[in-house]
Amino acid sequence: MKLSIITINLNNREDLERTIQSVVTQNFNDFEYIIIDGGSDDGSIDVITQYPQQYIKWISEKDTGIYHAMNKGIHLATGEYCLFLNSGDSFYANDILENIFATHPVEDILYGDLLFEFNNNKTEIQNRPDNLTLYFLFHDNIWHPATFIKKNLFHKNGFYDERFRIAGDYEFFFRNIVIKKASTRHINFTVSRYNTSGISSDAENLQLIEMERRLVHLAHLTYKEIHELEFQRKIKSPLLRTLFTSFPFLYNLYNFIHSYYSRIRHHKFPGVKKTSITFFTPTFWRTGSEVVLFNLLNSFLLPWKINAISLYKGELAASLPPAVGYHYIYSISKGNRLIALKNRFNFYFKYSQLLNRFQSSIWYINTIALPEILEEAERRKVRVWLHVHELEQIFKTLTKEQEARVIRYPELIIANSKITAELLCKKGRTGKISLIYPAINTAALHQDKSIGTIFRRKAGFAENGFLWVMAGTIDSNKNPLLFIRIAREILQTEPSTCFLWIGIKADRILYEQCINKLKEENISDAVKFIEPQGDEFINYFQSADGFVLTSTAESFSLVTLQAMLLGLPIVAADCGGVNEVLTNDYGKIVKGFENVSGMVKEMLRYQHHEIPVNAEDMRKHAESFDINSISLTWNKLLLEQAGSTVNSKLK
Repeated sequence: MKLSIITINLNNREDLERTIQSVVTQNFNDFEYIIIDGGSDDGSIDVITQYPQQYIKWISEKDTGIYHAMNKGIHLATGEYCLFLNSGDSFYANDILENIFATHPVEDILYGDLLFEFNNNKTEIQNRPDNLTLYFLFHDNIWHPATFIKKNLFHKNGFYDERFRIAGDYEFFFRNIVIKKASTRHINFTVSRYNTSGISSDAENLQLIEMERRLVHLAHLTYKEIHELEFQRKIKSPLLRTLFTSFPFLYNLYNFIHSYYSRIRHHKFPGVKKTSITFFTPTFWRTGSEVVLFNLLNSFLLPWKINAISLYKGELAASLPPAVGYHYIYSISKGNRLIALKNRFNFYFKYSQLLNRFQSSIWYINTIALPEILEEAERRKVRVWLHVHELEQIFKTLTKEQEARVIRYPELIIANSKITAELLCKKGRTGKISLIYPAINTAALHQDKSIGTIFRRKAGFAENGFLWVMAGTIDSNKNPLLFIRIAREILQTEPSTCFLWIGIKADRILYEQCINKLKEENISDAVKFIEPQGDEFINYFQSADGFVLTSTAESFSLVTLQAMLLGLPIVAADCGGVNEVLTNDYGKIVKGFENVSGMVKEMLRYQHHEIPVNAEDMRKHAESFDINSISLTWNKLLLEQAGSTVNSKLK
């Protein structure tokens, strides 16, 4: 099998029939035809099934976008090459495949020319160059309907990046041709007819295309390379282009003079200097909001000067990417008088010094629990982007003045969930609010029972009992006392059940109360509280047979996502934002405040295998919150918000 032709379709019945007819009338026979339908309800399936099914392999189900559908097609393909001829496109002639494969191709990528069919009934054949230079691919592209890609290239260098909505094919070609040096050949044929009514041809999407292409450049090129490629495009004169091509030293001299002039101009207009952003967060311990920021910083694409400042040096700080300049105020929070004196010295001198040093950058404040940073920002007239992870219980810790500043001052507020955004609006926010859900690296989290068994023993539990896990800092909102009450009730009928709380002892007094309560109830052997060190958190999580969430109020629940990725039975208190993560298709949300009997009932149903657990569906749902997808949205948002500072640099 030489070729797999793949068609993506969604509710495009008439154009789909044209595409299928174009494929099945080809003189060339050594191909298979795959149709990936996105769950159409317009009769597209009737069109597909009217053709002999030995010629067509098809599926119809919902997908998350064009590139998700294209990747599905690649997984089904068995040909040596893949060609994407999407719904509405058609081959230029019936003998085109026969003519192309008569050339006996061996290259990774074969690309031809394309006939564009415009809405005004005009057509135009557009040709591609024989050599795909960096300069060409920086400003232009080759076309999917006219390009044959070796299937093993996807397995070797990666599939289409599903984070992109429109420019995933551009990213794939740029990555493979420019970075991975895939072999290419231009074939002098007009391969296909391209219907310009598609998503990438919509004028409303041109800005999104430009934005996504810019992110591709930022991900794969240095700032210097981007600057030079943009500079070359500005050379309009054919004479200058010829001179610079023939005599590179002239180009270097011209570029030196231009760069020197640019530095003078940038000095006069500091607004076009390289963007600097400083992230403020409390601890970099493994708490929800800190993990969210840590994951985002590890997926930062923009070529900005980035720094991060935390009050305490938590364990996550050691794993920050090298591009992040990291600073902290206190090394440890408590200790003897000498340490207390050192901490006070650091606060008054180091803290002030850092704020002065980064006063000219944008301040990205990762929580409303840093009101003093926001107050300093307003006093210094610093641009602020505020990431809000909190609900009403944390707002109550602020003074009226601090709360008013949270709502009023930031030019951008990023809400971590819909429920958080609604609270901000209710409190009077009229400025910009953007929704960015928390995300995790789903590829790095798979259930490993062998690790779980080791850490189950380490926690002091036998291997035969059902183990329920709760993960979170020990504080009143996470509700560890409810966890103990639930455990006590279940142990009365199921004495072999085990319960493990994994989290930092944020409230030491409450932790001591919990330990004393366990002793009073005589269940200390069955219920454990463990403070993990480093990667131990996820290793202890691997030991779980089920996950229970006892929180009173959550704006989101990152640990529920992790439990879904591990395919665990999930029972959660109705604490707000968990509803945006979990539905009753994947777990049980128990209504009512501290509904012990309701929680126990659902947990026992899982223990007795009365409720099925579809681990595969749970994982697929959780993967929609993958860091690769969320981070692209976040990078786009920051790029847009920075405004002319970045745009002027890249134009």
